[in-house]
Formats: sequence, C-alpha cells, structure tokens
Amino acid sequence: MSSTRHCRAARGADVAPLVRIIAARHLPIASLALLGLSLAPAAMAASITVTGPAVDDVVNGNCSIVEAVRAANNNAAVDGCAAGSGADVIVLPASGSFSFDGSKLFGLGSQNALPEVSSNITLQGNGSTLARSSSASADFRIASVTGSGKLTVQDTTITGGRSEGSGGALFSGSETTLSLVRSKVSNSYSADYGGGIFAMGVLTVTNSSISGNTASQSGGGVYMYGDGAKATVTGSTISGNTAFAYGGGVYAAGGASATITNSTVSGNAVSTDDNGYGGGMALRYSAATLTNSTITGNRAGPGNGGGVNSYGSEVAMRNSIIARQRGGRNCVSDSPLAAAGAINLDDKDGSTCEGFSVSVTGFLLAALADNGGPTLTHALTKPDSDAAIDAGDNTVCATDLPSGAGNVDQRGRPRSAGARCDLGAFEYQPPVAPPPPPSDGGSTGTPPPASGDGGGGGGNFGFVALLGLGALWLRRRLRLRSG
Repeated sequence: MSSTRHCRAARGADVAPLVRIIAARHLPIASLALLGLSLAPAAMAASITVTGPAVDDVVNGNCSIVEAVRAANNNAAVDGCAAGSGADVIVLPASGSFSFDGSKLFGLGSQNALPEVSSNITLQGNGSTLARSSSASADFRIASVTGSGKLTVQDTTITGGRSEGSGGALFSGSETTLSLVRSKVSNSYSADYGGGIFAMGVLTVTNSSISGNTASQSGGGVYMYGDGAKATVTGSTISGNTAFAYGGGVYAAGGASATITNSTVSGNAVSTDDNGYGGGMALRYSAATLTNSTITGNRAGPGNGGGVNSYGSEVAMRNSIIARQRGGRNCVSDSPLAAAGAINLDDKDGSTCEGFSVSVTGFLLAALADNGGPTLTHALTKPDSDAAIDAGDNTVCATDLPSGAGNVDQRGRPRSAGARCDLGAFEYQPPVAPPPPPSDGGSTGTPPPASGDGGGGGGNFGFVALLGLGALWLRRRLRLRSG
C-alpha cells in the first residue's frame, strides 16, 4: 500500500510541470488563478555594490554600506543602491576601511552601526574592515541579526565594537543565522555577555578568528544561550579573549550546543579568583563535541577548569588535546566525558574529567603562530609533542569535518603524515630529507646541461665544430661532381 502511494506521488510530481505548460498555452490568466497555478518567476538574488567606504545615510547618489543593508532588507532601491531581491549579496570594495563614528545608530536602543539585518544577506567583504571609530563617543556594536534574518560575513574584519548590552561586535537573535567565513571578530567589548559575539540562533564559524574581545560578565569571545543556539566552529581560532565569570573563550548555557572541529582555543582567561570558570570554554546545562582540536594556554581560578569547565552538560571529545593551561586545571567536570573508545590527551594536572587515554608529563606545544593556513595554530614539535604525534585515530581524522570531508588539519594540510594521524588541530609534517650527495665526488653519470656562460659548454663546442667540418666536406664533394 505504501509503495503504491509513493508511485502515485512520483507520477504526480512528474505530471505537474506538464500541466503547467499546457495550462499556460491554452487557458486564460484568470483560469490559471482558479487552478492555483502561478506564472510569477521566483525571486532572484540581487547584487548590491557599495561605492567606496561610505557609511552615510543621506541622498547623495552613492551607495553606502548602511544604505545597502536597507535596500536588501526592504527589497527596494535606496539612494544609489540597487533594490534587494531574495537572498542578496552586498559587495564591498577591496580592502575598504569603513569607520563608524556613531552619528547615526540603528535598532532597538540605538546600539548598532548598521541597520538590523532582517533578510538574507551575504556581506562579501573582499578584505574590508568594519570598525567603530576611535573618536566615537557613543557605545555601539557593529551589527545585529533579528527576526528570521540570515547574515553571512565573508573575508571581513569586524573590530572595535563596544556595547552596553550583549554582543560587543555582533548580536544574533533566537530565530536567526549568523555565519563567519574567513573573517575576524576582534577587540570588542560588552558590558554584559558576549564580548565578541552573542548568539541565540545558529552560529557558523569557518576558517575565522575571534580574538582580543572582552565581556564584563561571561563569554569573552562567544556567548551562546538557549535551545536554539547551535554553533559549528571549523578550522578556526578563538584566542586572547577575557571574561569575568564564565568562559573566557566560549560560554554555552541554557541548552546551547557547540561542535568544534579542527580548531584552537588558546590564551583566553577568566577571573583568577574563585569566581572564574572555564578559561577556554565553560558549559552549563549545554553540550559540546570537540574533534581534532587543541585547548591550551587558557586561565581560570585555582581548582577550576582553565581549559574546560563543565557543569550539568554533555561533553564529547575525539582526537583532541587539553594541556598546558596557564591557570586552573585542564578540565573540570561533574560528569565523565563522552569519549568511549576515543583518544584524547592531557598533561597530569589533577583534572577531574574522565576520558583521557593519554596522560603525560612534560608535554609541550609551540607558541601560537602563523604556521600556514588562514588562522593561527600551535605547532607540534619533536620531541616535546611526541605524545600527540601519530597517536590519533585515522578513522576519526578521515571524517573529522561536519561536511563529511576530512583528512586535513586546521591549516588544510593533509592528515596521516605518519603511520597514524596526530591529536589536536595541527598535523606534524616530517621534514623532507635532502637528496643524497653524488657517490663519485661530483659526477652523477648525467651530462651537464648546455649553458650560455661557458660553464659545461665544451661538449657543445666540439659537436658544433664537427658539424662545420662535415658541411665543408659535403660542399667540396658537390663542387667536384659539378666540375
């Protein structure tokens, strides 16, 4: 019975386009309306090009970034900006510098440099920077996403935001989607939660960095709250962020979840007294999955989790490193890590988390640095990092990205350079041995290449001379015959 219904449904799907074609040719428009058939074309995405690093909102014939967001939100032309239509792309000039002085602000409480994003917008930054001006007297974040809006930020730096509320640089509501691709959120401040980003909806961070942000309460880099808050962090670095209470780098609470893959959480901090929990990451009634990631150099209060602090939460780890924190323990949790059969490493510092199959002393990582790729990483070095090299699970490495693709580290370099892949976000690449020296003192058995500077050209000279003599002999023979 079920299969019969499926066949009927399939036939209906095949016939529907044909019905539309016949109806369009033979029936009047009014009849089409009665049949529920529409000839209206689907909305096409618009490309809105911003002319120079303008931030004004006055009619002067140009298209500023402020006017471009308005045009996209309202599907209407604004000043020199084309009308938006469906999912829009706002194109910024290459390496543009957009500075907001706060002379005109937007959104609830006038806390945003840009109009609130309520439609589907991709901000194609082309290396541009969006910043709160150092001379601005008002406090404001750079952007917020509200309603069911979707904002994708590509190849853009967002910096210097300063909010009296949550989200120093970016704020996203509970029904929204916020995505960062090859972008940076830095040096922003919240007087409440989320120094860099406050997210209650879907958050995606890919090949990006969140660094140097501060929250006076919790979530220095990122604060996620609520059942709808779902973060996916891939190939990214969260570093140098600070908060007072929970989560110097990341704080997830109230049912939020985070999936962190091929990423680094480093150098983040919370208060060093008893009020500081989770220098790298704090979880409270939430969930997190860490795969091939590195959490190191973070700081919390004594006895608390300098790397990870989990309460009432589910934490799963695979092929990851939590080691060498600057303060507090590597990992503190009131329940075991969900790490059955997984391989993870910590150094012996009195962590209360269970689920580490490799626990060593003397383990070291190189400093956070540019080791290639779009973000900073901690390199594995020999012999200091030997415990993590060739210690991972190749099956995990082969499928370590949410898309299903794998076998690359945070930098995009191939995994399994040795017999097994490495733990953490960085895959050690053995040095390439130089070719062996010639065994006969210099000769390789191969004639030297021809050169135009006299070096190695003797063989060529003899060959040319021989050709010349041959030509003379042939000419003489021809003269004798003709005579």
